[in-house]
Amino acid sequence: SKALKINTSIQKLYLNENEIGKNETDMKYLSEALIANNSLKDLDLNWNEIGKNKSDLFYLSQGLKKNKNLQNLYLFNNIIGNNKEDLIYVKSALEENRTLKELDLSWNCIGDNSNDFEQLAEGLKANITLMILNLAKNKIDCNENIQAFKNNNPGVILVSFFADL
Repeated sequence: SKALKINTSIQKLYLNENEIGKNETDMKYLSEALIANNSLKDLDLNWNEIGKNKSDLFYLSQGLKKNKNLQNLYLFNNIIGNNKEDLIYVKSALEENRTLKELDLSWNCIGDNSNDFEQLAEGLKANITLMILNLAKNKIDCNENIQAFKNNNPGVILVSFFADL
């Protein structure tokens, strides 16, 4: 994370399949790097263990709230939604972040908690930049929620919104 804090030219970083989230401090250090870095636009955190610890999404949200450049965040196949607070933190990050255009949350545990979908929808009401949200292969009841989501978030494209029920 030290290198990412001082690097002024990196725009894409692929950290997939690195067991990020396995230790409780992983996301804390990554959050600090996101806050300090001014050049990163694409961050791939697919196939890690983000969500394993209760603090993972808290730290990620803190980094996203203060980051001024990140446009694309890929969190495919983690454990997001495993903790009841996870989507509360995602909501708060979406409410404050003004640079993120694409967010991939597919193949996570979203929907395990009864208010996960509502938290996402609330966060997106205040977000003016997100254009693509991928929620594929989560546990969200599409029929019940998709129309309300579309009505409240007309500017967001839902990609692969076919969830496992």
